[in-house]
Amino acid sequence: MKKYSLQKFLIAACAISLPCFAAAQADMTTKPVTPPGVNLAAGAARQETSPDGNQKMLVWSVAKIQNESLTAQDFSIGDLRLGDDPERLTEVLGAPLTIMRGNRIDRYHFKEAEATVQQSLPYGQKTAATIGVEPIRTLTGLSAFTVTKTKLMTPRGIGIGNSRENVIRVYGTPSRVEYEPSTKTSYYRYRLYENEINYELTFAIHELQVKSMQLAYVAVPKEKHDLSFIVNTPASLLGFVPGTMYQEPSWSEWETHLTQGETEIWMHGDFGVTVESKTQKIKRVFLRNTNVATDKGIAIGDSLSTVIHIYGEPNAIVYAGDQQQTALLYYPQNLAKRIYLVFVLDTQKDQLTDIILTQGRISEAATPEERYGFTRTSQDKSDAQV
Repeated sequence: MKKYSLQKFLIAACAISLPCFAAAQADMTTKPVTPPGVNLAAGAARQETSPDGNQKMLVWSVAKIQNESLTAQDFSIGDLRLGDDPERLTEVLGAPLTIMRGNRIDRYHFKEAEATVQQSLPYGQKTAATIGVEPIRTLTGLSAFTVTKTKLMTPRGIGIGNSRENVIRVYGTPSRVEYEPSTKTSYYRYRLYENEINYELTFAIHELQVKSMQLAYVAVPKEKHDLSFIVNTPASLLGFVPGTMYQEPSWSEWETHLTQGETEIWMHGDFGVTVESKTQKIKRVFLRNTNVATDKGIAIGDSLSTVIHIYGEPNAIVYAGDQQQTALLYYPQNLAKRIYLVFVLDTQKDQLTDIILTQGRISEAATPEERYGFTRTSQDKSDAQV
């Protein structure tokens, strides 16, 4: 097994800098579409149209990595900030289509946005203890704001349509990553607690693009579990942990069940799980597409520089192939149990092709299928979900 220093690896693998694709198509006509005045550090966009003219998409260049810590100033969209009064909403968005008045909350509906305005503080210490949430201090005025179709952008230049990868290059590691299987949507949540206020900025990601952005004050309940969302945690992928018992998730049906000797693989649409047949303990978990990500927001298709920006330098780098076209980047998650998060990188394209959480190392000679812990032979058994 060959190991190389990160510096040598960067020289070999980072010679090519590829754009972040919202979708991949060949032989396309392109034209710039990045609005004037956009912070180009967050990437520039161009629109691609297929030769038959039937498909259009945005393709974003890779954003410049920003290492600055989040401050309260980052929690704004289009110069709208939490605490702003209703007059400021109309200045930025124009007249609302409808307003729903309440005792303490008014809801504003605009063509491209929704807003909630707080008329008074929602609760104090006593009420917070009664309903089971942490007491927080909020401001009157704008308390929640969601945009879906707008040219408004964040102070760091992220707007609707920008790429998922650029979000984490600009904002860093999310405070929380959630996945909603029913809509194939991921939520990258960034939080800041400052001056007794909890701020949250959320990017909803669908098909690699930012589909909506939300600003809000948050009060985190002491105990809450929404079964419609899958929350990634360290040393797990989509809630699966190597070394623990496999149980079919309620939120995803398996598509194919492969069996060979003492190994089984349960293939789902977005991921796969390799288990030991006798014990049903998980050996490996792997992602199958760009819909899903790690607990820190990294997904298939990301570049090496993005991985290092979020995870730091890998514990080990192992090359595979005669031309060293493939590299395995190891990040220990639990050394005592030999659990590693492995990013498989195509060094020529500078893109991740596999993300695997494994108990034990992966052979550098392994084929893509063998990396999942399974080798297909003529004796393999396969069942398909009907």
